[in-house]
Amino acid sequence: MEAASVIGILGFGLHISHQLYQFYATAAGAADEVTTLCNSAKGLASVLQLVEDTIKNAKNSDALAASVKDSIIGCQVGLDRLGRKVQKIQRLSSEPSVLNLRVRLRYAFQEKTLAKLNGIIHGPLLGHLKLALAALSL
Repeated sequence: MEAASVIGILGFGLHISHQLYQFYATAAGAADEVTTLCNSAKGLASVLQLVEDTIKNAKNSDALAASVKDSIIGCQVGLDRLGRKVQKIQRLSSEPSVLNLRVRLRYAFQEKTLAKLNGIIHGPLLGHLKLALAALSL
């Protein structure tokens, strides 16, 4: 049961980080902030995938998951914040009432939005993942 809950959080994080990366990857060359965000999202996905694969492939996955459970649960807050931001970006970018592409993407590419997304990834979220990686000795 421990492994399933940890894997669920990791899977959610992978989904969100992939969505974030896919949204911004097409404009990665447009500005340094966008490139940085793309690299952050891709790196987050890689770390989440590594932790998930390690737990899934472990002989005693429940014991291993229990050892990193607090760190992974700590990631949940950051992943939830990231998820809400991604949903808002997707909603604002796909509303049919907003026809002008510049208007639709304005929120997604504001410096404030990019900074918040990077702050979420590089704040406590990666801190908790680093603790999990240390516990897994990766």
